[in-house]
Amino acid sequence: MAILARVSAPDEVTCRALALSLWGDVNAVLPLAQENVYIYEPVVDEDELFSLLAPFEPLNVAEIARREGHTGAGSVYTVNPYVSGTPDLHNVFWMMMRQPSPAMVSVQIMPTTLFAWERPIQEERAEVGGMAFGGEPGLDPVSPAGFSLNFMKRQLAQQQQWQKLTIADQRLTYLQNGFVMRVYVAGSEGTSQLLPEMAASTLFAPLQDGGVSGGYQILRPGRADEVAVVRRNLNKLDIETWGGTPEDPRLARFRYLVGEGEAAAIFRLPIPHSGGVPGMSTLEGKALVPPAGMPVNGARLGVSVARVRGVPVPITQGLDDRRRHSYVVGKTGMGKSTLLQTPDPPGYRSGPRRIYARSAWRPV
Repeated sequence: MAILARVSAPDEVTCRALALSLWGDVNAVLPLAQENVYIYEPVVDEDELFSLLAPFEPLNVAEIARREGHTGAGSVYTVNPYVSGTPDLHNVFWMMMRQPSPAMVSVQIMPTTLFAWERPIQEERAEVGGMAFGGEPGLDPVSPAGFSLNFMKRQLAQQQQWQKLTIADQRLTYLQNGFVMRVYVAGSEGTSQLLPEMAASTLFAPLQDGGVSGGYQILRPGRADEVAVVRRNLNKLDIETWGGTPEDPRLARFRYLVGEGEAAAIFRLPIPHSGGVPGMSTLEGKALVPPAGMPVNGARLGVSVARVRGVPVPITQGLDDRRRHSYVVGKTGMGKSTLLQTPDPPGYRSGPRRIYARSAWRPV
């Protein structure tokens, strides 16, 4: 899994400054970093970055969008809010691991605010729809036994439509500072043609609350220019619009606008179970606080995973210790070889040294 971010600026100097500032912000709020649930490694190589953006040549690409439609006599455009289908994303990972060739799910978000022309037009259409629901002419008269069945059906439909309008109006409130979110599913040659549907059924819940929330729709590019836009969005972390849009162009973004709750429900890391996360390696080492009296000067070997008073402690090998043999002990996969292969810090000159490494084991 990779968390990638893109910044834009008119010149390279400003762009680099923005990127470093964003990295500092993200690094400070990485989820569960203090509990050592995940190991975060910065991407410093350009080839590695490109391999994360485009890990394979996509053959089947589709986008998962919210369910949308029109409600009532006023033809009010409504979009159902996303509802998360699984609390831990493990089903999504199992679905991808069952594919015979590489597959990818990419969730992209960008902070935004409503444009000046988006809220008035939605409010205007909601008011028209609400007036139509208040007393539609031509309803069936009341029978001696009470409301006729046809009249009751219309009343129920009006209540559901009014509920959709209320939800749409509430959405306008928390979308003032929301996000544009796009969810793409890509598969290489050999993956199932139903990969987007399989991913959508595990990511999102079906229709709920009488059809006013939940659900989704699968958007597949049909023309060559649409395929090019989708691939460019994946490779460049872009949100360029493609495919069909509502009749009113001022509502073109509402399909992709989400609030904080929807964004947090979809754009998130998986929750590890006792067995970890499907497809991701698990380290069994426990974080231990470094002992007191660690050398301050010498060769810096790394930084402690455990924090002392909220701050990671540097692990330093004293100058006198460098003149003696060093013995590195740890279980397989704990980073002994990485430590041995790491060169000395720039500007530090050490004499010949010999460091032994051995994997810890115990009889069963």
